[in-house]
Amino acid sequence: MIFMRVIYFDDDKVKQLSPVTLTRRASQISCGSYTLERLVTEIFKPSSFSYRKAKMDSGWKFVNNALYLNSRTLPWVRSLLKLKKALEYGGKEGDLFLLSYPWQIVLESNRILGDNLTYRMCEFTRHANGVYLGDNVELHKSAICDLTKGPIILDRGVKVSPFVVLRGPLYVGPETKIRDFTSLAHSSIGKVCKLAGEIEESVISGYTNKQHYGFVGHSYIGSWVNLGAGTTFSDLKNTYGEIKVNFLGKRRGIGTQFFGAVVGDYVKTAINTSVSSGRLIGPNSFLYGLVSEDVPPFVNYFQGRMVEFYLEEAYKVQKRMFLRRGRKARARDRLILRQAFLKSKAEREGRVERKEFSL
Repeated sequence: MIFMRVIYFDDDKVKQLSPVTLTRRASQISCGSYTLERLVTEIFKPSSFSYRKAKMDSGWKFVNNALYLNSRTLPWVRSLLKLKKALEYGGKEGDLFLLSYPWQIVLESNRILGDNLTYRMCEFTRHANGVYLGDNVELHKSAICDLTKGPIILDRGVKVSPFVVLRGPLYVGPETKIRDFTSLAHSSIGKVCKLAGEIEESVISGYTNKQHYGFVGHSYIGSWVNLGAGTTFSDLKNTYGEIKVNFLGKRRGIGTQFFGAVVGDYVKTAINTSVSSGRLIGPNSFLYGLVSEDVPPFVNYFQGRMVEFYLEEAYKVQKRMFLRRGRKARARDRLILRQAFLKSKAEREGRVERKEFSL
Protein backbone atom coordinates (compact mmCIF):
# COMPACT_ATOMS: atom_id res chain seq x y z
CA MET A 1 0.00 0.00 0.00
CA ILE A 2 1.38 3.40 -1.01
CA PHE A 3 0.03 6.69 0.31
CA MET A 4 0.62 10.02 -1.33
CA ARG A 5 1.57 11.43 2.07
CA VAL A 6 2.06 10.63 5.72
CA ILE A 7 1.50 13.62 7.97
CA TYR A 8 2.87 13.36 11.51
CA PHE A 9 0.88 15.65 13.74
CA ASP A 10 1.89 16.98 17.15
CA ASP A 11 -0.93 17.38 19.63
CA ASP A 12 -0.92 19.32 22.91
CA LYS A 13 0.58 16.42 24.86
CA VAL A 14 3.81 16.18 22.85
CA LYS A 15 5.39 18.64 25.30
CA GLN A 16 4.92 16.03 28.05
CA LEU A 17 7.71 13.97 26.43
CA SER A 18 10.25 16.63 27.40
CA PRO A 19 13.23 16.58 27.90
CA VAL A 20 13.47 14.20 24.92
CA THR A 21 11.36 16.33 22.58
CA LEU A 22 13.34 19.50 23.23
CA THR A 23 15.87 18.35 20.63
CA ARG A 24 13.94 15.93 18.40
CA ARG A 25 10.46 15.31 17.08
CA ALA A 26 8.35 12.75 18.90
CA SER A 27 8.23 10.70 15.70
CA GLN A 28 12.04 10.49 15.81
CA ILE A 29 12.30 8.97 19.30
CA SER A 30 13.92 5.54 19.29
CA CYS A 31 11.87 2.89 21.08
CA GLY A 32 11.99 -0.87 20.59
CA SER A 33 14.79 -0.53 17.99
CA TYR A 34 12.68 1.71 15.72
CA THR A 35 11.69 5.32 15.41
CA LEU A 36 8.10 5.82 14.31
CA GLU A 37 9.29 7.39 11.06
CA ARG A 38 11.56 4.45 10.25
CA LEU A 39 8.85 1.88 10.95
CA VAL A 40 6.17 3.74 8.99
CA THR A 41 8.53 4.00 6.03
CA GLU A 42 9.16 0.23 6.12
CA ILE A 43 5.52 -0.79 6.44
CA PHE A 44 3.68 1.82 4.35
CA LYS A 45 6.40 3.08 1.97
CA PRO A 46 4.92 6.59 1.66
CA SER A 47 5.97 8.79 -1.23
CA SER A 48 6.37 11.80 1.09
CA PHE A 49 5.90 12.91 4.68
CA SER A 50 5.49 16.18 6.55
CA TYR A 51 4.79 17.58 10.00
CA ARG A 52 2.14 19.81 11.50
CA LYS A 53 0.43 20.69 14.75
CA ALA A 54 -3.16 19.56 15.11
CA LYS A 55 -5.84 18.72 17.65
CA MET A 56 -7.37 15.35 16.85
CA ASP A 57 -9.33 12.99 19.06
CA SER A 58 -7.95 9.82 17.44
CA GLY A 59 -4.50 8.35 16.91
CA TRP A 60 -4.87 8.34 13.12
CA LYS A 61 -7.10 9.47 10.29
CA PHE A 62 -7.09 8.77 6.56
CA VAL A 63 -8.20 11.79 4.52
CA ASN A 64 -7.68 12.61 0.83
CA ASN A 65 -5.14 9.82 0.31
CA ALA A 66 -3.07 11.03 3.27
CA LEU A 67 -2.48 9.25 6.57
CA TYR A 68 -2.53 11.63 9.53
CA LEU A 69 -0.60 9.91 12.32
CA ASN A 70 -0.06 11.13 15.86
CA SER A 71 3.69 11.69 16.32
CA ARG A 72 3.48 10.14 19.81
CA THR A 73 2.46 6.76 18.37
CA LEU A 74 4.44 3.86 19.87
CA PRO A 75 6.61 2.36 17.09
CA TRP A 76 5.30 -1.15 17.62
CA VAL A 77 5.25 -3.44 14.58
CA ARG A 78 2.12 -5.27 15.75
CA SER A 79 -0.02 -2.13 16.08
CA LEU A 80 1.10 -0.58 12.79
CA LEU A 81 0.45 -3.81 10.90
CA LYS A 82 -3.08 -3.73 12.34
CA LEU A 83 -3.37 -0.13 11.13
CA LYS A 84 -2.31 -1.21 7.65
CA LYS A 85 -4.97 -3.91 7.59
CA ALA A 86 -7.61 -1.45 8.79
CA LEU A 87 -6.75 0.87 5.92
CA GLU A 88 -6.90 -1.99 3.42
CA TYR A 89 -10.46 -2.65 4.60
CA GLY A 90 -11.42 1.00 4.15
CA GLY A 91 -10.88 2.28 7.68
CA LYS A 92 -10.86 6.06 8.10
CA GLU A 93 -10.03 6.65 11.75
CA GLY A 94 -8.82 4.81 14.84
CA ASP A 95 -6.84 4.76 18.08
CA LEU A 96 -3.25 3.75 18.77
CA PHE A 97 -1.08 3.45 21.86
CA LEU A 98 0.47 6.89 22.37
CA LEU A 99 3.52 7.76 24.44
CA SER A 100 2.38 10.27 27.05
CA TYR A 101 5.31 10.45 29.49
CA PRO A 102 9.09 10.29 28.97
CA TRP A 103 9.58 7.23 31.19
CA GLN A 104 7.21 5.29 28.95
CA ILE A 105 9.90 5.27 26.27
CA VAL A 106 11.88 2.90 28.49
CA LEU A 107 9.00 0.82 29.80
CA GLU A 108 7.33 0.35 26.41
CA SER A 109 10.60 -0.32 24.59
CA ASN A 110 11.20 -3.25 26.93
CA ARG A 111 7.67 -4.53 26.26
CA ILE A 112 7.75 -4.38 22.43
CA LEU A 113 11.42 -5.04 21.68
CA GLY A 114 11.05 -8.80 21.20
CA ASP A 115 8.14 -8.38 18.78
CA ASN A 116 9.95 -5.76 16.76
CA LEU A 117 13.12 -7.82 16.47
CA THR A 118 11.19 -10.87 15.32
CA TYR A 119 9.79 -8.73 12.50
CA ARG A 120 13.26 -7.42 11.60
CA MET A 121 15.06 -10.76 11.43
CA CYS A 122 14.55 -11.05 7.67
CA GLU A 123 16.79 -8.00 7.13
CA PHE A 124 19.83 -9.86 8.49
CA THR A 125 21.89 -13.00 8.05
CA ARG A 126 21.25 -15.83 10.51
CA HIS A 127 24.51 -16.50 12.37
CA ALA A 128 23.14 -19.00 14.87
CA ASN A 129 19.77 -19.86 16.28
CA GLY A 130 18.38 -16.52 17.46
CA VAL A 131 21.44 -14.44 16.49
CA TYR A 132 21.27 -12.29 13.35
CA LEU A 133 24.06 -10.19 11.86
CA GLY A 134 24.35 -7.35 9.37
CA ASP A 135 27.25 -6.96 6.95
CA ASN A 136 30.81 -6.77 8.28
CA VAL A 137 29.94 -7.59 11.88
CA GLU A 138 32.84 -8.73 14.09
CA LEU A 139 31.55 -11.03 16.84
CA HIS A 140 34.43 -12.42 18.88
CA LYS A 141 34.28 -16.18 19.42
CA SER A 142 34.48 -15.74 23.21
CA ALA A 143 31.30 -13.62 23.34
CA ILE A 144 28.31 -15.26 25.04
CA CYS A 145 24.85 -14.84 23.50
CA ASP A 146 21.99 -15.62 25.89
CA LEU A 147 18.76 -16.07 23.92
CA THR A 148 16.58 -17.20 26.82
CA LYS A 149 14.29 -14.15 26.58
CA GLY A 150 14.62 -13.19 22.92
CA PRO A 151 16.73 -12.75 19.78
CA ILE A 152 19.85 -10.68 19.23
CA ILE A 153 20.41 -8.48 16.18
CA LEU A 154 23.79 -6.87 15.50
CA ASP A 155 23.49 -4.39 12.66
CA ARG A 156 26.05 -3.50 9.98
CA GLY A 157 29.63 -2.96 11.14
CA VAL A 158 29.08 -3.76 14.83
CA LYS A 159 32.24 -4.87 16.64
CA VAL A 160 31.96 -7.10 19.71
CA SER A 161 35.21 -7.52 21.66
CA PRO A 162 36.31 -10.56 23.69
CA PHE A 163 34.41 -11.80 26.76
CA VAL A 164 31.25 -9.80 26.15
CA VAL A 165 27.88 -11.11 27.37
CA LEU A 166 24.87 -10.28 25.17
CA ARG A 167 21.34 -11.07 26.36
CA GLY A 168 18.31 -10.86 24.09
CA PRO A 169 16.05 -9.33 23.15
CA LEU A 170 18.80 -6.98 22.04
CA TYR A 171 19.34 -4.68 19.07
CA VAL A 172 22.69 -2.98 18.42
CA GLY A 173 22.78 -0.31 15.73
CA PRO A 174 25.29 0.12 12.86
CA GLU A 175 28.98 0.76 13.57
CA THR A 176 28.62 0.47 17.34
CA LYS A 177 31.58 -0.91 19.29
CA ILE A 178 31.19 -3.05 22.42
CA ARG A 179 34.30 -3.26 24.56
CA ASP A 180 35.78 -6.22 26.43
CA PHE A 181 33.84 -7.67 29.39
CA THR A 182 30.69 -5.65 28.69
CA SER A 183 27.33 -7.02 29.86
CA LEU A 184 24.58 -5.80 27.53
CA ALA A 185 21.02 -7.03 28.10
CA HIS A 186 17.49 -6.49 26.79
CA SER A 187 18.24 -3.09 25.23
CA SER A 188 17.93 -1.04 22.05
CA ILE A 189 21.17 0.66 21.02
CA GLY A 190 21.57 3.31 18.32
CA LYS A 191 24.25 3.69 15.66
CA VAL A 192 27.92 4.62 16.16
CA CYS A 193 27.97 4.16 19.94
CA LYS A 194 30.86 2.99 22.13
CA LEU A 195 29.77 0.82 25.04
CA ALA A 196 31.29 -0.86 28.09
CA GLY A 197 30.35 -1.81 31.64
CA GLU A 198 26.86 -3.04 32.46
CA ILE A 199 23.75 -1.99 30.52
CA GLU A 200 20.29 -3.50 30.87
CA GLU A 201 16.74 -2.77 29.71
CA SER A 202 17.68 0.63 28.32
CA VAL A 203 17.40 2.71 25.17
CA ILE A 204 20.62 4.39 24.05
CA SER A 205 20.44 6.72 21.06
CA GLY A 206 23.05 7.18 18.34
CA TYR A 207 26.54 8.65 18.72
CA THR A 208 26.60 8.16 22.49
CA ASN A 209 29.65 7.01 24.46
CA LYS A 210 29.64 4.80 27.54
CA GLN A 211 32.94 3.07 27.06
CA HIS A 212 34.07 2.57 30.67
CA TYR A 213 32.82 0.69 33.74
CA GLY A 214 29.56 1.78 35.35
CA PHE A 215 25.90 0.82 35.24
CA VAL A 216 22.95 2.03 33.12
CA GLY A 217 19.64 0.30 33.84
CA HIS A 218 16.02 0.94 32.83
CA SER A 219 17.00 4.30 31.35
CA TYR A 220 16.71 6.38 28.19
CA ILE A 221 19.96 8.00 27.04
CA GLY A 222 19.83 10.55 24.21
CA SER A 223 22.23 11.15 21.32
CA TRP A 224 25.71 12.68 21.58
CA VAL A 225 25.88 11.85 25.29
CA ASN A 226 29.19 11.02 26.98
CA LEU A 227 29.11 9.10 30.25
CA GLY A 228 32.41 9.37 32.11
CA ALA A 229 34.13 6.37 33.69
CA GLY A 230 32.24 5.05 36.69
CA THR A 231 28.98 6.84 35.90
CA THR A 232 26.15 4.83 37.46
CA PHE A 233 22.37 5.17 37.34
CA SER A 234 20.30 3.79 40.21
CA ASP A 235 17.16 2.02 38.97
CA LEU A 236 15.87 0.59 42.26
CA LYS A 237 15.05 2.29 45.57
CA ASN A 238 16.61 1.00 48.78
CA THR A 239 13.09 0.39 50.05
CA TYR A 240 12.13 -1.64 46.93
CA GLY A 241 9.16 0.72 46.56
CA GLU A 242 7.53 2.31 43.54
CA ILE A 243 9.71 4.78 41.64
CA LYS A 244 8.39 8.35 41.79
CA VAL A 245 9.18 11.30 39.56
CA ASN A 246 8.63 15.04 39.63
CA PHE A 247 6.34 15.79 36.71
CA LEU A 248 4.35 18.92 35.83
CA GLY A 249 4.85 20.27 39.34
CA LYS A 250 3.71 17.13 41.13
CA ARG A 251 5.38 14.12 42.71
CA ARG A 252 3.87 10.98 41.20
CA GLY A 253 4.44 7.25 41.11
CA ILE A 254 4.99 5.65 37.72
CA GLY A 255 3.79 2.14 38.54
CA THR A 256 7.10 0.32 38.45
CA GLN A 257 9.81 -0.77 40.85
CA PHE A 258 12.59 -0.30 38.27
CA PHE A 259 13.39 2.97 36.52
CA GLY A 260 16.62 4.89 36.19
CA ALA A 261 16.57 8.18 34.30
CA VAL A 262 15.66 9.98 31.11
CA VAL A 263 18.76 11.76 29.80
CA GLY A 264 18.44 14.32 27.01
CA ASP A 265 20.78 14.80 24.05
CA TYR A 266 24.29 16.25 24.51
CA VAL A 267 24.48 15.51 28.25
CA LYS A 268 27.97 14.86 29.69
CA THR A 269 28.86 13.25 33.02
CA ALA A 270 32.16 13.46 34.88
CA ILE A 271 33.92 10.38 36.21
CA ASN A 272 32.14 8.59 39.07
CA THR A 273 28.91 10.54 38.63
CA SER A 274 26.00 8.86 40.44
CA VAL A 275 22.39 9.52 39.37
CA SER A 276 19.56 8.55 41.71
CA SER A 277 16.48 6.77 40.38
CA GLY A 278 13.61 8.62 38.73
CA ARG A 279 15.61 11.55 37.41
CA LEU A 280 14.84 13.67 34.33
CA ILE A 281 17.99 15.28 32.92
CA GLY A 282 17.64 18.08 30.36
CA PRO A 283 19.73 18.27 27.17
CA ASN A 284 23.21 19.78 27.20
CA SER A 285 23.57 19.53 30.97
CA PHE A 286 26.94 18.66 32.49
CA LEU A 287 26.81 16.54 35.63
CA TYR A 288 29.35 16.13 38.44
CA GLY A 289 29.19 14.03 41.61
CA LEU A 290 25.84 12.94 43.08
CA VAL A 291 22.73 13.90 41.09
CA SER A 292 19.78 13.62 43.48
CA GLU A 293 17.30 15.90 41.71
CA ASP A 294 16.07 16.68 38.20
CA VAL A 295 18.42 18.89 36.19
CA PRO A 296 17.16 21.56 33.76
CA PRO A 297 18.61 21.86 30.25
CA PHE A 298 21.86 23.80 29.69
CA VAL A 299 23.18 23.58 33.23
CA ASN A 300 26.46 22.75 34.95
CA TYR A 301 25.32 20.69 37.95
CA PHE A 302 27.48 19.93 40.99
CA GLN A 303 25.74 18.43 44.02
CA GLY A 304 22.79 20.79 44.01
CA ARG A 305 24.51 23.89 42.65
CA MET A 306 23.46 24.86 39.11
CA VAL A 307 25.25 27.30 36.80
CA GLU A 308 23.89 28.09 33.36
CA PHE A 309 25.75 26.56 30.41
CA TYR A 310 25.69 29.36 27.87
CA LEU A 311 24.54 28.70 24.33
CA GLU A 312 27.77 29.87 22.72
CA GLU A 313 29.71 27.41 24.84
CA ALA A 314 27.28 24.64 23.85
CA TYR A 315 28.05 25.36 20.18
CA LYS A 316 31.78 24.91 20.89
CA VAL A 317 31.30 21.56 22.62
CA GLN A 318 28.97 20.36 19.85
CA LYS A 319 31.57 21.24 17.21
CA ARG A 320 34.34 19.42 19.08
CA MET A 321 32.28 16.28 19.64
CA PHE A 322 31.16 16.15 16.01
CA LEU A 323 34.75 16.45 14.80
CA ARG A 324 35.73 13.47 16.97
CA ARG A 325 33.25 11.43 14.91
CA GLY A 326 34.37 12.88 11.60
CA ARG A 327 31.31 15.08 11.22
CA LYS A 328 30.83 18.79 10.79
CA ALA A 329 28.20 20.61 12.83
CA ARG A 330 25.65 22.07 10.41
CA ALA A 331 23.55 25.19 10.81
CA ARG A 332 20.60 22.87 11.47
CA ASP A 333 22.46 21.20 14.37
CA ARG A 334 23.18 24.58 15.94
CA LEU A 335 19.56 25.63 15.43
CA ILE A 336 18.34 22.60 17.38
CA LEU A 337 20.51 23.67 20.32
CA ARG A 338 19.33 27.26 20.08
CA GLN A 339 15.66 26.29 20.03
CA ALA A 340 16.13 23.96 23.00
CA PHE A 341 17.95 26.68 24.93
CA LEU A 342 15.17 29.22 24.35
CA LYS A 343 12.31 26.78 25.01
CA SER A 344 13.84 25.74 28.34
CA LYS A 345 14.57 29.25 29.64
CA ALA A 346 11.67 29.13 32.10
CA GLU A 347 13.02 25.89 33.63
CA ARG A 348 16.23 27.68 34.62
CA GLU A 349 14.65 30.87 35.96
CA GLY A 350 15.12 31.18 39.70
CA ARG A 351 17.09 27.93 39.98
CA VAL A 352 20.27 28.57 38.05
CA GLU A 353 23.20 30.95 38.60
CA ARG A 354 24.66 32.94 35.74
CA LYS A 355 28.43 33.36 35.89
CA GLU A 356 31.41 33.15 33.59
CA PHE A 357 33.29 29.89 33.10
CA SER A 358 35.81 28.73 30.53
CA LEU A 359 36.11 25.62 28.42
